[in-house]
Amino acid sequence: MFTGIILLLFLAFFLFVVLASSGGLRTFLREVVKGVRYSEGKLAYDGSPKADEVVAQTDEKGNVKPPAGPSEPEEASQEYSPENDQFFFIFKMRYAWEEALHPLTKVLEYYERAKKASGPFPAPFIEAEYLLARFRCGDASALITLKAKAGASPEAYAANGTLANYYRLIGERDEALKCLENRFQHAPDSGRKLHSARALATFLVEIGKWGGGLDLLKDQLSYFQSASDQAELWEEIGTIYKAKNLLWRSRLCFEKALKLNPDNTELRFSLAYSYGGQDFGKAMAVHHYRILLEQRPGYSIATNNLSVIYDEIGAASKKISLLRGAVGRKDNSYVAANLATAYARAGFIDDARGYLLDIPADEQQEPIVRGAYRNIREQTEADEQLSNKLEQLTNLEKSIIDDSGAYTRLPSGRTSYLAIL
Repeated sequence: MFTGIILLLFLAFFLFVVLASSGGLRTFLREVVKGVRYSEGKLAYDGSPKADEVVAQTDEKGNVKPPAGPSEPEEASQEYSPENDQFFFIFKMRYAWEEALHPLTKVLEYYERAKKASGPFPAPFIEAEYLLARFRCGDASALITLKAKAGASPEAYAANGTLANYYRLIGERDEALKCLENRFQHAPDSGRKLHSARALATFLVEIGKWGGGLDLLKDQLSYFQSASDQAELWEEIGTIYKAKNLLWRSRLCFEKALKLNPDNTELRFSLAYSYGGQDFGKAMAVHHYRILLEQRPGYSIATNNLSVIYDEIGAASKKISLLRGAVGRKDNSYVAANLATAYARAGFIDDARGYLLDIPADEQQEPIVRGAYRNIREQTEADEQLSNKLEQLTNLEKSIIDDSGAYTRLPSGRTSYLAIL
C-alpha cells in the first residue's frame, strides 16, 4: 500500500511538471495572480468594497467587527467599464513588465489610455507611474528621468510619492524617507500637505519611529485650523496609539476627532466596538451605537452589536426586541444568528430554527450561523437530559409510593430528588 501511495505522488508530480511547461497554463496562472493584485490594489485605492460586497466578520460574542475600510452605503453606480477607469490602466502599467511580448509598447499604450480615462489622478502622477513602469520593463533611462523630476520643489510632488513607494518596496528606507520628507515640505497646497503629512507619519511608524510620527502630526494641529483637517489629524494620531496598544489614548483621540467631525460614522462604529470589548467601556459603546442609529436609521450592524451588550448585562428581552426589529433587513445573517441563539436559550427552539432557515444558502457556513446551530443543538440536548431526569424522578416517586418503607431510605433534609439521579 505504501508503495502505491509513493507511485501516485510521483505521477501527480510528473503531471504537474508537464502542465507547468505549458505556455497556456503559465499565462492562465499569471492572469489569476494579476487579478488578485488588481483587486487588492483597487480596494486600497477605493477604500472598501461597495456595501453589497462587504462580508461582515464577527467575533466570538456575536459582534460585527469594524470593516477594514469605509463601508458607507453607496448609490448604485453605472455599469462598470475598464475603458473609462483610470486606475485600471495605471494598474496595467505597473504590471506591464509581465507581458510576454513587447512590454514597453504595452506600457505606452496603457499610459495613453490612462490619460484619456476619467479618474482623480493628475497628469504628473500618471507620468511618474509611466516612467517607473518603463524602468521595470528594462528602460534604465526612465528611472533617471523620474529621479530628475523628484526633489525639493512643489512640482516634484508626484515624482516624490512614486519614488518613495518604489524605494520602500526595494527596502531603501533612507531614500524613501527623503522622498516623503521632500513631498511633505514642498507640498503645493494645503490638501496635499495634509495628505503627505499623514503618509510621512505612517512611514515613520512603519520603520519604528512612531514617536517621530506622533510629533509630526501633533505639530500640524497648529497649522491646519479647519475642523475637518483637525479631525483627520486626531484620527491619525489615535490610529498610531492604537497600533501601539495604547487603547485609552487612542480612544481619547478618536473622541476628539468625532467632536470635530461627528458625521464620521466609520470611526464612530470602530470606537463603539473598541469600548464594547471591555466591561468598563460598555456604557460608552451604547452611547455611540445609539448615535449611529440616529444618524443611520436601520443600521443593522449597530443594532446587532448593541443587542450583544444588552445580552451581556442580562437584558435578554431588550436584546430580542432590538434584533426582531432588524432581522428583516438586508445583509442580516449575523442578526438572524444572534436572534436564533437568544430564542434557543429562552427555549423557543422552533422559532430559533425558523430564523436560521431564512438565511441565504451562501451564508449558512458563516461561523456565527454555525455557532447558532450549535447553540440550538446544545440547548435541545440539555432540555432532553432534563426531560430524561424528570422521567427517572417520576419512576422514583412512583416506587416510593408503592413501597412505604422507601421513605426511610431517602437522605434527610431538602436534598433535591434530581440531585440523587
